[in-house]
Amino acid sequence: MEEKSPGRKIWAGALFISGAAVIGKVLSSLYRVPYQNMTGDLGYYVYQQVYPLYGAAMVIAMYGFPVIISKMIVDARVDKGMQEAKETAWSAFYILSLLFTVLFVLFYIGAETIALFMGDAELAGALRTMSYVLLTVPVLSVVRGYFQGMNQMEPTAYSHVAEKFIRVAGILVFAWLAVTFGNGAYDAGEGASAGSVLGSVVSVLVLIWLLGKNRKKTGLQPMSHKNAVHRMPEHTKVLLTQGLVVCLGSLLFILYQMIDAFTVVRILQMNGAVGEEAMIAKGVFDRGQPLLQFGTVIASSFAMVLVPLLQEERIKGKAAAARYYAALMMKVSFLMGAAAAGGMIILAEPINIMLFTNDNGTGVLRTLSAALVMSGTVMISAAVLQGNGFFRIPAISLAAGFVVKLICNMLLIPLLETHGAAIGTVAGLGVTAAVNIYWIYRKNMIDVFSIGWLGKASAALAGMSLFLYFLMTVGEELMHGENRLLAAGFTLITCAAGGVLFLCLTAMMQVITKEEQKMLPGVKKLQSLRKGETSSMKYITIIGLGAGEADQMSFGVYKQLRGAEHVYLRTKEHPAVAMLEEEGIAFQSFDHIYEANNQFGNVYAQIVEKLLEVDEEAFIYAVPVTRL
Repeated sequence: MEEKSPGRKIWAGALFISGAAVIGKVLSSLYRVPYQNMTGDLGYYVYQQVYPLYGAAMVIAMYGFPVIISKMIVDARVDKGMQEAKETAWSAFYILSLLFTVLFVLFYIGAETIALFMGDAELAGALRTMSYVLLTVPVLSVVRGYFQGMNQMEPTAYSHVAEKFIRVAGILVFAWLAVTFGNGAYDAGEGASAGSVLGSVVSVLVLIWLLGKNRKKTGLQPMSHKNAVHRMPEHTKVLLTQGLVVCLGSLLFILYQMIDAFTVVRILQMNGAVGEEAMIAKGVFDRGQPLLQFGTVIASSFAMVLVPLLQEERIKGKAAAARYYAALMMKVSFLMGAAAAGGMIILAEPINIMLFTNDNGTGVLRTLSAALVMSGTVMISAAVLQGNGFFRIPAISLAAGFVVKLICNMLLIPLLETHGAAIGTVAGLGVTAAVNIYWIYRKNMIDVFSIGWLGKASAALAGMSLFLYFLMTVGEELMHGENRLLAAGFTLITCAAGGVLFLCLTAMMQVITKEEQKMLPGVKKLQSLRKGETSSMKYITIIGLGAGEADQMSFGVYKQLRGAEHVYLRTKEHPAVAMLEEEGIAFQSFDHIYEANNQFGNVYAQIVEKLLEVDEEAFIYAVPVTRL
C-alpha cells in the first residue's frame, strides 16, 4: 500500500489530534449547559473559579510537556537507540513527579489562602479537591510524549477522549446528587472537582494499558534507571526552560481565566457590587470561555505538530519548505478563527439563549469573540518561533500580553464592569500576536501573505458575514421570547449554512490554492463527491526532476512532490530520486518496463497504457528532464 507523503502525514497527525480535541471540547462545552441549569449562575461561577487549575494541568499534559518530551525522545532514539529513549522518558518522569508533588502540596495546604485572594473563602473545599489532578500530570505528560516521539499520536487522542467522557459524566452525576439532596452551589463545585479528578485518573489508566500493549508488541528492551537518574540535571534544564515556554503558550486562555478569577469579583465588589451580585456577574461573563476554547482547539493541535516539523526542515537545510508549511498553517488557522469570530459576533444572541436559556451577557460575548482571531494567530506564530529555535520571544510576548490584560482589568472593570475584562482579553492577545508576527517576519520564518490573498480572504469573510447578518435580521423575531428550542434550531441551521457558504467562497476564490489543498487529508474525496463519481477524466501533472542532483530541482517541483498523494516515475535511475527516498516520498517507477523491452518506442507506449490504467483521478508523473 502506498504511503502518504511527509507533508500529508503532518496534516493527518494534526487533524487526528484535532478530532480528539474537538470531541473533548464538544463534551466540555455541552456539559456546562446542564450544569448551569442545575446549579444556576452561582454554581457555574463556583466551578469556573476552580476550573483554571484543572484546565492548566490538563492543557500542560496535552499540549505542553509532551511536545518537549517527544523532541527529547526523538533526539535520544536517533542518536543512541531505544535504550537511551526509554531512559530519557524515565528521567523526565522523575523530574515532573518531584515538581508536581510539590505543587500539589502547596495547593492543598494553601487552598484557603488562594480562596481568600479570589475574594470568596468558601471556594477552599473545591480548590483542595481539584488539587489532586496535579498528581496525574507526570504520567500523562511523559507517556504521551514518549508515544509521540515514536510517531504514534493515537494514545494521546484515546486518553484525551476517555478523560473527557469520564469527567463530564462524573461532574453531572455529582452535581445532580448535590442538588437532589439539597446541598448548595459550593458542594456541587466540590463534586464537579471530584469528577474532574476521576477523569484524569482514568486517562492515566488508559495510557498505562496502551503502554503495556506496546511493550508486548515490541518486546522488553534493557535500560538503566541509574542512568535515567544521572541524566536528570541535564533534562531538568530543558524541561524547566523550553518546556515551560511551550506550556505557557498552550495555557493561553487558562492563564487569562486565572487573571479574571483573581480580579473580576474583587474589583466588582470594591466598586459597589453587593452580596452574590459580583459572583453571578462573573458566572455570566464565564459563558464565553468554553466557546473561545472550542474555537482555538484546531490551532492548538496544529501548533503541537508544527514545532517538530519546522525543526526537522531546518536541520535538513530546507528553509523554504519550512516557510511554506508555516504560512499554510497560519492561513488555515487565521481563516478558521476569523470565520468563527464573525459568526459568533453576529449570532451571539441565539447562541447565548441556546446554551444558557437567556441572553444575559450577549454584549460581552460579542467582544470576547474577537479573541478567536488573535488566539489562533498567537498559537501558530509561537509554534513557528519555537520550531525555528526561538523560545525566548514567545515567552516575552506572552508576558507582555498578560501585563496588558491585567492593566485593562484594573482600569476598565470599574468603568465597564465585565465588559472591561473582555476588552482586556482581546487587547492582551492582540499585543502577543503583534510581537510574534513582527519577529517571524523579521527573521524571515514565513512566506509573506500577499495583498491579493488578504483581499480574497477578506472578501470570503465579508460574504459569509453579510449572509449571516441577513439571516439574523430575518430571524430576529425568534429571539424576543428567549425560546430555547427555536434559538437552537435557528443557530444550528444558520451556522451550517454560513459554514458551507464560506467553504464555497474560499474554494471559488482560491484562498487556499489547489496545490495547498492537496496537503489536506480528505480533500480529494470531497472533490470526487462534488464532481460526481461518473467522471472518468484523469488529471496528470507532468514535472521534470531536472538534469542533475536534487539541489538543482526548483522549489515549486519540490513542493508538488511533497504534497502529492500519488507519484509515478519514468525511471528511478536519477540523482534526485535519492532525495525522494530520504524525504519518505512514496513513488512507483516503470523501470520494469525498460528491462522487458529493447526499443524505447515500446517502452513509452506501455508506460502510457499503464498511466491510463491508474485508478487515481489525479497524480504526478515525473520524468528525468526539465519541466515540460
